[in-house]
Amino acid sequence: MHTTPPTDDRSRPGDPVDLDEHSGRRRRDTVTAILTVAVACAVVIAAVLVAGPALSS
Repeated sequence: MHTTPPTDDRSRPGDPVDLDEHSGRRRRDTVTAILTVAVACAVVIAAVLVAGPALSS
């Protein structure tokens, strides 16, 4: 029986190394999305704090 060397497995698409790269990219995208939402919320809160007194008076 002939077994393929691990180097052939590494060069195949769908390899765990490729999956790790994709999950790392996905994690980075998730962090970016969370930061974007946090900044958007901060901007909305700041706008309400600034405009609130002007609107109520």
